[in-house]
This record gives sequence, C-alpha cells and structure tokens, in this order.
Amino acid sequence: MAAPLAKIPTSNFSSVRPDPQKQRRLVVCGAGDVQRKIVEQMISNSGFDVLFTDSGEETLRLVADEGIEIVITSAELKDMSGHELCWHLKARPEDSNIEASNIYVILTTSDRAAAQYAAALDAGADDTMRKPFEPTEMQARLRVARRTLDMMKRMHDLATIDPLTSLLNRRAFNDALLAETKRAIRHKQPLSLVSFDIDHFKSINDGFGHAVGDTVLQGFATVLRNTSRTEDIPARLGGEEFVILLPMTRLSDATTFAESLRRRLEATPLIPDDKDRAVTASFGTAGLEQVLGQHNEAPAAIQAMLTGADHAA
Repeated sequence: MAAPLAKIPTSNFSSVRPDPQKQRRLVVCGAGDVQRKIVEQMISNSGFDVLFTDSGEETLRLVADEGIEIVITSAELKDMSGHELCWHLKARPEDSNIEASNIYVILTTSDRAAAQYAAALDAGADDTMRKPFEPTEMQARLRVARRTLDMMKRMHDLATIDPLTSLLNRRAFNDALLAETKRAIRHKQPLSLVSFDIDHFKSINDGFGHAVGDTVLQGFATVLRNTSRTEDIPARLGGEEFVILLPMTRLSDATTFAESLRRRLEATPLIPDDKDRAVTASFGTAGLEQVLGQHNEAPAAIQAMLTGADHAA
C-alpha cells in the first residue's frame, strides 16, 4: 500500500457553513499542453476555477492549500500513478486529516477495457472518463460532481451540525476531539478545552418561555463563535452545555480565554424582554499537558480532560 505523502487539512470540523455561491475549484492533473487548452475551453463556462498540475505531489499540495474540491487525474503521472493519487486523496490514512467526502475524483484513461474502469473505482475514484474528452460528456460529469458534493455537504451538516446554534453537535465534536488529541500527542503540541454551562438556564425557560431560551442559546453560540479563533472548535453538547477545543493552546491561555468569554457574555444582552438581566455561565478548563504521563493514549487522555473540565466548572 502506498505511504501518505501530504497532510491535507479539512474544514470538516468548522462550524461555519460555506457560501453556496462560491465558485468551485478544480484541478486537472497530468494533461499535456494540448489537452490543457482543450479542457480549459470545455469547462471555462461551467462555473469552475481550473488549475493544472503535472504531478500527484503538486495536486496534493493544491488540495491542501487551495480549497480544491474536484480532481481530474490521468492514469499515469510523473511521480505516481493516478490510482496512487486516488488512494492518497480518498483512503484517509491515520496521519492525514482529509475528509474523503470533500473531494470528488475523476480518473481518466485512454484504455477502453472494463478492467481499467473497475481498477479506477477500486482505487477510490468517484467516476471515470475516457480520452479523448468530449465536451458534452465532461460538462455532464462535472454537473454530477457538483450535485454529489452538494448532497454530501447537506448530509454532513445533518449529521454534524446542531440545527439551533449551527455549532458542531456532540458527535462531531467527539470526532474532532479524538483527531486533535491524537495529533497533539503525536507532535507534542499543547491542547486545551473549555466547557461551559449557562447558569440558571431552567429559570430562563420557565420565566420567559422556550422560544426565549432558544434565543439565549443562539446568542451564546454567537458570542462563543465571535470570541474564538479560526482554528478553534466550538460545539453544543446538548441543552445549555457548550464546549470549545483550543488547539496549540496551553491551559493558562485557555483560562484567560474562558474569562474573556465570560466577561463578554455578561456584557451582551441576550434576553429580549429583559435586557438588563445578564446571562452568565460557569466554565471549567483542562489541558492535555496536565494529563499526559498518567494517560498517554488519546481515549484515556480525552476522558481525563473532560472529567477535569467538569470538576473545574
């Protein structure tokens, strides 16, 4: 089996929804100069921003750095086969962050044999296309790619996004926490988390109604999102319980962040019918550095951090 070549970051854990009007980016790998001009003409009016590469390594870099969603690759490249490139993009090895559903791969071949198509699909390609390209077919296949990516995004949101606050839900946060903890242990990097419980939330629901309670939860999520960095991972675990994961952050800095968020929350009116009533929250913090030594495996370290944050709240 091929070894992974590049770490490919993903926005899988981000709570920010992408702009549906954003132009999709596409990379064509392994096309010669003549084919490049033909392909560019074929898809220039299809709503894609097209980039060209000659190597699988460069394609992996573009996927990592340029927000590429669709890859069209030849079967033979300078540094690897198209099948190997499919594996790197779709197999999701342990030390890669790639979310396979974020990338749609079309592998092209000049071989008409059914075995070649089967090999491409087995390697992880989402579709195959025979050379020489035919404009109508290519545009149709790109429309299929767009529909598939849109469908996968909707399914992903249903499975991972809390519908009230648009933050990650508990399931998605647990996935992110495991991935980030493994990464922090492997690279000896700091990692912290902060848990929050909105104080006296039941009295808000009882006194003002559940609609106002929902407004408070949404407002708290907005404050949390606006206070965090791009790389931070906020989530709603359920009810009035929230959490945020802080990569590359030591426990002392996590405590400073939590205190800043607490002050910002108290200064933000969240109850429409009683703007003078401050909404407060209790928080607990925990850091990976504090539990390593006793708990060196990710699952045990995670449990220790969650328990520590709960006790500190």
